[in-house]
This record gives sequence, C-alpha cells and structure tokens, in this order.
Amino acid sequence: MSDSEAGSDVGETPQLQEVEYHAVTGIPEEYNSFLPKDTDEYKRLKSHKVSELASALRTRSAGRRGACSGAAGRWREASDSI
Repeated sequence: MSDSEAGSDVGETPQLQEVEYHAVTGIPEEYNSFLPKDTDEYKRLKSHKVSELASALRTRSAGRRGACSGAAGRWREASDSI
C-alpha cells in the first residue's frame, strides 16, 4: 500500500506561520496576557499601557478646552447643549 492510498501526509512540509512580535515586549502578542508580573517584559508592557492611557486622557481633555475655562466654561458648555 502506498502513502497516497493510506491517506498519510508523511513527506509534506508543514506550513510556516508568520509571527508578529510585540514592539514593547519582544514576544508574540498572544503571550503578553500570560507574562508573570515580576518579569521585565511585563513591567515594560504595563508602563507602556499606562503612558498610552495618560496620553489619551491628556489629548481628550485638551480637546474639550475652549475659550472659556473653569466652572464658567463648563456651565456654558452644559447650557449650550440644552
């Protein structure tokens, strides 16, 4: 009986998958959630996420500031939306 008759895949090369590594941790993205908290990779990832969040919050709050600031500006924004 030949390999083709037995349905065997012997001799075929496996398909290689391209792996993308995370820019901060240097490991595949799907492994980042399993990093032990005491590793340098985890600490770098946590620091990166915190800085991204802080940057997003600064950008968001800067976009809300108008010509008026403080309580009067917030009141005016609220009354304009009514």
